[in-house]
Amino acid sequence: MCFDFTFLVSVPGELDPHAIFQLCDFLASSNLGEWIINREKFLFFQKPLTDWAEALHRWAVDSGKTNSIETIFSVMNELPKDLTIPIELVHKALKELEKSHKCELVTSDSRNLTTVGVKFFP
Repeated sequence: MCFDFTFLVSVPGELDPHAIFQLCDFLASSNLGEWIINREKFLFFQKPLTDWAEALHRWAVDSGKTNSIETIFSVMNELPKDLTIPIELVHKALKELEKSHKCELVTSDSRNLTTVGVKFFP
């Protein structure tokens, strides 16, 4: 889940903006989220990145996506509903998988996540 703070802090009667920032700082320190775009947005992981990474790898193996190169955009379009997550979270989970040599990210423009390629390994 990705929260846009320019919207959240402008909703009248909602949580105090300072309390929202404190909560997000706590989630970030617990490795359950991360500030993005100069602390204007917060990416909430909902569970550890390693769990998302393993779920993506399991999906790739089960759906026959190993040893072929896919774009993150095409992967996101094929994921089952229980793996419907923001593109930023998919990218971070794939970076976790890359650390364990279960995938390789291929990119010519890392600023455009939809064009980043990924090759899953069995």
